[in-house]
Amino acid sequence: MNNKDLQTPEEIQTLIGDLKTEDRKNREIMKGAEFLCWSIAVIMAVSHIIILLLPGEESILRDIYMGVSFVIAFSIYALYFRYLKNNYDRIDYSVPALDMLKKVAKNENFFKHRTIVLFIPSLIIAINVSISISSRFNIGLFQSDILSLLFVIACFILLLAIFGFIGYIKRNKKHKPYRNRALALIEDIEKDTSL
Repeated sequence: MNNKDLQTPEEIQTLIGDLKTEDRKNREIMKGAEFLCWSIAVIMAVSHIIILLLPGEESILRDIYMGVSFVIAFSIYALYFRYLKNNYDRIDYSVPALDMLKKVAKNENFFKHRTIVLFIPSLIIAINVSISISSRFNIGLFQSDILSLLFVIACFILLLAIFGFIGYIKRNKKHKPYRNRALALIEDIEKDTSL
């Protein structure tokens, strides 16, 4: 779509309509993700309490650490998804078109400082899964248990990075056209107002 196709008010309304539809879908996804994370946090809490109550459990401190940190990690995810869902609830489509388009251009940028928040629980989960794998399956890749653990953590973090990159590519492919349309419309509107 070139800039000449975007100069009509109908195109602005079409873009805003598309954004409303996309925002409704994203809000529902965030709502579902929040529910899933809270559910996992509760399941982790209950399962680790049961594990602690079982007789013969040899490493109570490890299980307490893992249970608490899993609950914290999934609670951070849930709170983050709630924050995003609330942002979708607060979107005001009645603002002037130029202001709306500027917000779209700004908000469709994937790497925001607040997405760094997702790195913290991901790292916690990576460490927990690595500890669990190393201790339960006695992975002796190296002379030292610490080196084996660090190797498993590095592999898990690499796996998370690969999935994160795939998510970035998919999101960019889906949302970049909205940003490009908004930027083209902003340019056209600003040209018209400067004449």
